[in-house]
Amino acid sequence: MIQGCWLRGVALERSETRLVEFLREPFLIVCVAFTVGALLAGFLPNVFGFTFRSSLRNWLIMSVLTLLVIIPFLYRRRSASTVLILLIPFIAQFYQIILGWDVTLGAASFLRLLPFAIMALTLMLAIDRDRPEITYGEAAGFWIWELSCLLSYVAAWGVSRPVVALVAFALHALLVPLIYLFVKGRLTRDGEGARQMMAALLVGFVMLAWGSVIVSFVALGYRGSDSLLVARNANDGNNVLAYLLLAWPFVVLAALTWNRKSIPFLAATFLASVALLFSRGGLALVPPLMIVTGLIIARRFSTTVVALSVGLLVVGLAWVQFGAEFALVELWALRFDTDLGALGGIPAIVTVLLGQVSGRAEIWSEGIRLFMNEPIWGNGFGSFEALGPGFSEAHSLLFTTLAERGLIGFTVVYGLLGAWLLGLLFGLRSAQPAVRPYLLVVVATFACWFVFVHAVSSAVVVISEKGFMVNILGAMLLVMLFFTKDFARLSIRA
Repeated sequence: MIQGCWLRGVALERSETRLVEFLREPFLIVCVAFTVGALLAGFLPNVFGFTFRSSLRNWLIMSVLTLLVIIPFLYRRRSASTVLILLIPFIAQFYQIILGWDVTLGAASFLRLLPFAIMALTLMLAIDRDRPEITYGEAAGFWIWELSCLLSYVAAWGVSRPVVALVAFALHALLVPLIYLFVKGRLTRDGEGARQMMAALLVGFVMLAWGSVIVSFVALGYRGSDSLLVARNANDGNNVLAYLLLAWPFVVLAALTWNRKSIPFLAATFLASVALLFSRGGLALVPPLMIVTGLIIARRFSTTVVALSVGLLVVGLAWVQFGAEFALVELWALRFDTDLGALGGIPAIVTVLLGQVSGRAEIWSEGIRLFMNEPIWGNGFGSFEALGPGFSEAHSLLFTTLAERGLIGFTVVYGLLGAWLLGLLFGLRSAQPAVRPYLLVVVATFACWFVFVHAVSSAVVVISEKGFMVNILGAMLLVMLFFTKDFARLSIRA
């Protein structure tokens, strides 16, 4: 049985450093930034020529900009810089929502790209200080990755808008390797760096989940347009769920390291975000993942039942409180506007997965068409939006990769994912008994994420000319997932 993976006497390492000690200094820095932001918002009500409809938005934007200016000066302070650097993409998610339509959209906006320019600068400073050792295999992997990105950039000439192709190339070819080197440099032998990064991802997970719920409630309260459309556009729901799935293994590991009893409440947070993000893919994948996580982590079946009951109780109470006011049941019914009951159980599930209900199949066919035009090196970064039906991606990692990066990019991307997954699966047998259950959670989560990004949204590097979202959060979490065994080894012991 799964619970047999846990042997008697197996205990999780209790870090000598409490979670609050990792977060104390970053919290104080954020408080300073928001204080300065309030002062700047008071003195500069129309900064950069914006005319915001509320002083609250002006304050939040100035506070985030102040924090971004502070972060590069903290690279020598290991704990604070580790937490704040990894929180930049989480903060950027809401920062761009707050910017909304008041600034130039997508890759053409300097303000939207500023967080990632600051992140790249700070990563380079931190890497120069840590000096991580690079193996020959990693060096070869970097060269292959850079060359594939360069081919995709060159292929985009004359196809995509130049600024979109250039920004996509910079995010892929510069930030992704920098994140890899940064994470490797911070994984110190004593596990302190691993726990710092877990603390950052735990905070980011909670912030992203509940922040998206709040954005959804605000959007649902908006009058004058279809509330479901407004909510889904505002909260960037599909991408957020992909981010939460990738962050889940680190959240579980953080809970096991500091407080196992928090897992039910973290699961309730995840379920609450699914309820308010109105994603059918999330509804199909996240609840089973929570059950699997409980069965693997809990040592007794009764513990799993109690944990899931607590999580569902929290979500249920919130649903009763707010469901009627915001017509949540009616909005979810709109998400299933096809009579699935007439199709039968298994055919209905197959139909949804094939994309017929949501129109995904037509979008995927565009990806195949673009791939057939340039099958070797693809049409280049940003080409799906420029040549396709107008979406920034094909709502599938497979078809987006094939259309934009061709067989070369497909081989590189899926080769890296496949090599990591095979290494993880083969490592399960040799893993310590205390580590093995956690690695099973990682495999289960990766399977859910893999299905999600191939059926719903390819949320790895998000960039668009017409949309208001630019983010590298998915790529950052995916890179960190490559170090799963190192995180577990440094955080869990028999």
